[in-house]
Amino acid sequence: MTRCLPIERTRGLSTATLYIKGFLNESDSSNPKDSKDFFRPFYEQHIKLRRRGIWLPDDVYGYLWKSGDFWKVIPRSLLGFMCGFFAARLFVPHPISLPLGAWLALEELKKAYVRAKKEAIDGAPDLAIQIKDLSSRYENVRVVAHSLGCLLAVRATASLPLSDRPSSLILLAPAICEDDEKDILGRLSRDHTWLCHTKNDWILRVFFWLVSCRKKALGVIGPERYYPRLTAVDVGKDFKFGHLEYENHFADLVEKANLSIPKWQEVTRKVDVGRADRSPIIRGKTIRRQFYPAGWREALDRERGVIALQRQEKTIRRQFYPAGWREALDREQGVSILKRKERDIDIKNPDRPLVTQGKTTRKQLYPAGWRETLDRENRGVSISLRTKERLESRMEILASVEKLANTLKREISDAVAVQLRKEMSGIYKALSDIRRDIDAIYRQSAERNRSLVSAVSRRAPKRQTR
Repeated sequence: MTRCLPIERTRGLSTATLYIKGFLNESDSSNPKDSKDFFRPFYEQHIKLRRRGIWLPDDVYGYLWKSGDFWKVIPRSLLGFMCGFFAARLFVPHPISLPLGAWLALEELKKAYVRAKKEAIDGAPDLAIQIKDLSSRYENVRVVAHSLGCLLAVRATASLPLSDRPSSLILLAPAICEDDEKDILGRLSRDHTWLCHTKNDWILRVFFWLVSCRKKALGVIGPERYYPRLTAVDVGKDFKFGHLEYENHFADLVEKANLSIPKWQEVTRKVDVGRADRSPIIRGKTIRRQFYPAGWREALDRERGVIALQRQEKTIRRQFYPAGWREALDREQGVSILKRKERDIDIKNPDRPLVTQGKTTRKQLYPAGWRETLDRENRGVSISLRTKERLESRMEILASVEKLANTLKREISDAVAVQLRKEMSGIYKALSDIRRDIDAIYRQSAERNRSLVSAVSRRAPKRQTR
């Protein structure tokens, strides 16, 4: 069955968009009309982007994969909840019935999630083939994935060479753990990748955390590391929707967060293909001037977010200081020689670890006794005073730790004594109850013996005396 189905296709277009849905969005139909209805929310938002002039006309495709059938998984989980709830009401105390039913329902959803995740990982080569085919037919390929479909898209695009990857990739609420995919998040597309996340996504915040062994999803917290060509967008600042509302607000999201390649880049790529004999140095500048006949630089700066004042300031500094302008500017601003040399060495050697850059630079500047010389230049601090400060800080830390240990010791001893007193009082009470029960049993047995003796004496015949 062909999984990449056309939703709208026109001859002569140079751009294609591929939509991938997430968990519990499986469809067995291979009919393009049914696929158009299946991807209708995304398609309607796509039409809005065209009408607003944000995206250029393109062909639209939808990718179907085995993510789990909603109408099979949800009834099974509800049945498990009902069975656990009513079974618990019959055999266990009442407060345990609701958690037991919820646990059975969650286990059914977890099984479906594990199956869908395995299908996403195993189906990545098939999606990579489809994206490679689209890249051979179109100049620009845009991929939009949602939820667990982001895992499928990430695995597929990372396995492709740079020339076959999509030009842009948009990940909406990715159900992905960053530690699992940290090695490939920086090589997903040719131009740029956007990752949309929000803390209002309670489905990922709770369900993903439960089924993934207490791991947080990228769709909630966003990436904690830096990755090239990847931009994290916190949509919770401008929108208040949750996990299931991305496809219904996709057009507003793209417009508000600027999740698209600037138009001049698309035009640049198209003209460069038609005029490959031009010099590559002047291509972009000439095409941008064609696209923006008047004020093209200001429009380009607005798209890139560059402030005009910063650009003018940089140009003026270079004109005012034709030679050595950076050093003169540092002297005017009061920047020390040490910081300037550190910065220059860091720029020349960007491959060194960031942790050791400043320390290595200071050692190069002061080959012997660099720390003492730096103290004398900066603060006039002597070696003895600096050593005394270190010892005092360490003694304060040790005193605070010792005080905390004594406090914990007292609290623990008091708690143990209280607990022992409670247990001894309980034992004494139990022994007194046992003694009272034994006395009662003894009294009852004595009374029973007396009653038996009296009854036997009454019934016995009297002896006849001769």
